[in-house]
Amino acid sequence: MLAVLFASPAPAGAKQFVMTPTVAWEALVPYIRSHVVPQIEEGEFHVYVCATQVDRDVVTPYDEVLGDFAKVLLFDGLRHDRRIERAVATTTEEFRDGLGALDEAQRMSFREVFWNDLAVHPEFLPRLRARFEIARRDGRVRCWMCEHEPSFRPRGLQGGEAG
Repeated sequence: MLAVLFASPAPAGAKQFVMTPTVAWEALVPYIRSHVVPQIEEGEFHVYVCATQVDRDVVTPYDEVLGDFAKVLLFDGLRHDRRIERAVATTTEEFRDGLGALDEAQRMSFREVFWNDLAVHPEFLPRLRARFEIARRDGRVRCWMCEHEPSFRPRGLQGGEAG
C-alpha cells in the first residue's frame, strides 16, 4: 500500500510559497528520503508519504527548514507529476513482491534497501530534481499543502498572491 495523504481542498485563497534554500541538490536528497517512510506492519509492507511521517534518523542533525522544503517539493511533485507518484507506487509494489526473497541482513535494513530501489528509478529523483531546479530558478515553490491544510506551516513560508 502506498499512502500519499493530502488534505481535502479548502476554499480558494491566497497562493502560498516556500522559499528555496540555497543548497545543492545532493544536500536535499536525504531530506526527501526522510519523508518517504517504508514500514512493515503486521507482516505487510507499506510506504507512507505524508506530513506526519518523517524518518529523522536519515539526517543527523535534522535541519527543519530543509526538511520542510523537501516535504513541500515532494508533495508538489506527487500532486502534479503522475510519473513521480507512479515511480513510488511501482517501486513499492516491486519491493513488496520481492520481500520474501530478501535475506536476513536485507530484511533488517529494508528501509535502506527500499530507498536504494526508489533512488535508482529512472523517474523519481530526476523528475524531483527538475522541479528543484525550477524552484531554485524562481526562488520559491508553491506550497499546495499550505493552502489546503492550515495546520501545516513550513519554515520559509511566504504569504500569498490572490488565487
